Amino acid sequence: RAVALLAAVPRQFNQDILAAALDQDAASVFTWLSNQSYVRTTTERGWFYHEKVRELMLRHLHHTTPSTLHAAHVRLTQFFNAAQQQLQLPATETYANATWRQLESERLYHALHAHPEQAILTASNTLLFALDGESSFVEPLAQLCQQASHELKDAPLLAQAHRFQAIAQAEKRDEYTALLNEFNALEQLTYLDVAALAIFYARRGRAYYQLQNYLAAVTDLTQAITRQPDNVANYRWRGATYYRLQDYSAAVADFTQAITRQPDDGGNYYWRGLTYYRLQDYSAAVADLSQAITRQP
Repeated sequence: RAVALLAAVPRQFNQDILAAALDQDAASVFTWLSNQSYVRTTTERGWFYHEKVRELMLRHLHHTTPSTLHAAHVRLTQFFNAAQQQLQLPATETYANATWRQLESERLYHALHAHPEQAILTASNTLLFALDGESSFVEPLAQLCQQASHELKDAPLLAQAHRFQAIAQAEKRDEYTALLNEFNALEQLTYLDVAALAIFYARRGRAYYQLQNYLAAVTDLTQAITRQPDNVANYRWRGATYYRLQDYSAAVADFTQAITRQPDDGGNYYWRGLTYYRLQDYSAAVADLSQAITRQP
């Protein structure tokens, strides 16, 4: 019975996941459990409990042995995090990898349950990183957070998850006023991871730019650069914003920073070339635009 209860903690399982949930070797247990009438299996998900059965078992664990339930969530969080590390993907390739994204979904689910007092912070960090890494991943993660919020009876987490879902939808549709409203409605941002907060300011700054509120865009993009000084995109966006404000000297400085950090990107030279043109420094403009053409013919 104890095995059957703990096996309900992961949303789906295989032998390795089951071993992490049980904190023991699971070879014989897996064979027995996978043949039970309340266990389903698909190619995509592996093995998983019937929804109602899982719900009842989790409720029983929560009321009878909450410490056991908590420990299982902690172990599973660690398991999925370790599985992500074992993929040995460069940071720039993680969100493009379907296996990594699946592991990230399960890591987040168990992290929310392992530390419910930090649920909004954990969810917000993860969702902002996803927004920057692969925006299409935000909606499924937000839906996962909604599931966890119902299980945890956490109304603020549910509201935050709905906001991130709306952010993803607004970005997809280029609805910048709605996007800005949702960004401004996000809660508990003060304690975000520094890199996540940089993403928040960068994405909100871009929304301000699209709405032609260039002063607000500069303010937010500056906040992003302060927290992530090596992020090339933020220099280019702020440079483009200074360009719209006709502050061409500041724009040149930002495009130069972008070129220093990403010298092979023709777009950085293109923007600086245009800015030199506005400054009537035509020789510098020709040099930069030629560099842009060389890199992006």
